[in-house]
Amino acid sequence: MNYKKEKAMKKVLVYGVGCFFENHEEQLKEEYDIVGYVDRSGSLRGQEIPVHVSDFQGEYDQIVVMVTKISSCFEITAELLNAPIPCEQILLGCSLWGEYALYDAIKVMPNGKYLLVKDDLNIQVGTEDEFMNVTEVLLMHCYHYELSGGGKEVIFDVGMNIGDATLYFLKRPNVEKVYAYEPFKKTYGDALENLNEYLDSPRLAVYQFGLSDHNEDKEIVFHQNMSCGQSTIPSVNEQARQNYGDWGLLQGGDARTEWIQIRKSSEVFAEILEKHANCKFILKVDCEGEEYAIFQDLDRSGLLKRFHFVMAEWHYKGAGLLLECLRNNGFSLFTMQKSLQPQLGLVYAWKDE
Repeated sequence: MNYKKEKAMKKVLVYGVGCFFENHEEQLKEEYDIVGYVDRSGSLRGQEIPVHVSDFQGEYDQIVVMVTKISSCFEITAELLNAPIPCEQILLGCSLWGEYALYDAIKVMPNGKYLLVKDDLNIQVGTEDEFMNVTEVLLMHCYHYELSGGGKEVIFDVGMNIGDATLYFLKRPNVEKVYAYEPFKKTYGDALENLNEYLDSPRLAVYQFGLSDHNEDKEIVFHQNMSCGQSTIPSVNEQARQNYGDWGLLQGGDARTEWIQIRKSSEVFAEILEKHANCKFILKVDCEGEEYAIFQDLDRSGLLKRFHFVMAEWHYKGAGLLLECLRNNGFSLFTMQKSLQPQLGLVYAWKDE
C-alpha cells in the first residue's frame, strides 16, 4: 500500500502557520488537500485567516496542528477536543516532521493525553514535562545498558514517575523483575495505566512510597504539571517550582497538598537483594534530590556494593557526594551535566569485575 498516496487524498485544515509550517509547507501541499488555515494570530502572510476551527465545520477529514512547542500542542488539542472534535481527526505535525518524527506514532487520546509509540513501547503523557522525559527514555535511550556475562537482572526503579523507564526495563529479555517506587498519588496512578499489561505479572512490583534514609509520613505540595520534577523534599520542591515557572510549564491552580510515605531504602532493599541472590542488580535513581540520602544510606548499610550497575540523575547539589559513595564501593563511573547550568546531571557507574 502506498501510504503517502492514501494520505494525499485527505482534506485537512492546518492549525498554526508559524516557522514550523513555513519549513514544511511544500510537504504539506504534496501530501494533503489543504482546505484552509487557522492561527491564533489571525494572519497568514498579511492576509486575514480564521482564529477558530468552527469556520470550517465539516469541510475537512483531519486537522494538522503545525506547532512544535509541546505545551502549545497540548493547549491546542484541548481546545479542539472541547469543540468538540474527535481525537481521531487531530494530527500533530511534529509526529510527521522534525525530531519527534522518530516516534512511530504520536496519537491524541480522548482524555487529551498523547500516546507515544516507539517499537513495542506505548506511553501516555499529559504534559510537556512528561513528553520530554519519555523522549529521553524512548528516543535518546538514557537508560540503555549492557552487562557482560549474561544472567538474570533485577532492577530497582527509584522514582518510577509515569512508568516509562519501568516499561523500558520490562521489555529487556534478561530482566527477571523490576521493583518500582513512586510516592505521589496521581503520578503513581498514571504509571499503573501505562504499566497495565504487566500489573499481574510476577516480573513487576510497584509501590506507592518514596525512598530516603529514614521512615516518615509527610505532607507536601504536589504540582500536577511538574510530575517529573516533583520532590519529596520541600526545599527542592520549591526550587523546581521556580524553575518550572521560569520555563512556562506551570499553570495557576495546579498545586495541592497530599500526604506521602517515605521509607528507608536499605530496609526496603535488603530483603529483595537476598531474594534474588543469583541475579545481577541494577539501580536506577531519579528522585529529585533524595538521591543523596539514598546513596549515603546504601553506603552505610553496605548494600551499595551489591549493585552491578547504577544510573542516577543528580539535582541542584552536584555529583560529588554520589561519586564519593560509588568510589567507596569499588565502582568505575562516568558523569555529565545535562546543561551548562550545573543543576542537573547524570551518573553511570559499574563494577569492573
